[in-house]
Amino acid sequence: LIDYKFLCFNGKPEMLYMTVKNDNIWENYYDLNFNPIDFIHNMPRYVREFEKPKNFDKMIEIVKILSNGIPFVRIDLHNIDGRILFGECTFYEWGGFMPYKNQEDDIKLGKLIDIEKLKQPRI
Repeated sequence: LIDYKFLCFNGKPEMLYMTVKNDNIWENYYDLNFNPIDFIHNMPRYVREFEKPKNFDKMIEIVKILSNGIPFVRIDLHNIDGRILFGECTFYEWGGFMPYKNQEDDIKLGKLIDIEKLKQPRI
């Protein structure tokens, strides 16, 4: 089963990674045009690249709705023969204990969190 894990900031997905779990955990990162990008969580990249699902645009619509108004959330979906299934929402990627291999990647993602929105009172 392939996990599609979308990293979303204030309702906007910025990238995703896909995982395959067998004896290892493999992670391949992609931009929203499904181009491979070089982000690494210290997990190896899967040997082959994944194919973009036919209903990928629908997956993006779903994660935009689910992440709306949330400073950061990772939305996990599955796509089985074109059927999109919800996996989970994760508010602290790897519990906050798994830095990216390149520290600049952590900084880049951290800058996407709009702290000003966190300071505003909620009614």
